[in-house]
Amino acid sequence: MSCESLTTDCIIQGTTKTIIVECYQSDGVTPIDLSTASAITFGLKRKDGINSSSLLSKSLGSGVSIQNTNEAVVTIESSDTNSLIGKFEWTVTITDFSPDNNTGSKQGILIINPSATI
Repeated sequence: MSCESLTTDCIIQGTTKTIIVECYQSDGVTPIDLSTASAITFGLKRKDGINSSSLLSKSLGSGVSIQNTNEAVVTIESSDTNSLIGKFEWTVTITDFSPDNNTGSKQGILIINPSATI
């Protein structure tokens, strides 16, 4: 399984962010049908290395959905980012379909800046 490369995004605290992970066979061209995946999960943790526990978790049907058969879509709601400021690492893990039992993941960086106060 092949998922697109590492990305870095910035948002403002208290805003919504959508992360889309496109997945392909190992040839990098043939889309994988994610509807047969046994699990798709999302986790967000601090990038500073001080706290390695997940601050936010989502799974298929609960913040994670599938579009265009080969895209895992993670919706981070504004309420998820209200209390977060800093640099975070996210991981989407796709546990794939029998009989192959492939597992793939994609990681990225999300920088959440404080909301402006006037």
